[in-house]
Amino acid sequence: MQRRSHKNKVYRVELKIQAVEEYLSGKGSQREICKKYGILAKRTLEVWIMWYNGHREFKERSNAKGEIYKDYARRTCKDF
Repeated sequence: MQRRSHKNKVYRVELKIQAVEEYLSGKGSQREICKKYGILAKRTLEVWIMWYNGHREFKERSNAKGEIYKDYARRTCKDF
């Protein structure tokens, strides 16, 4: 059986800011904002809110260089 490759969804900076600002202004719940903007996971919006409240700059994924999106390597027995 072949494994399907999984590709993360990429969101534009403008969408991130608009979604966060709508949520913070009380225009909807996290779930409603996610549904409206097609955000697949509520946790994604939660992370954006933390970044926004921490006055950190949103960047496009291709330009982030690990600042926003960090990949964590899975450790296996061979790594020890």
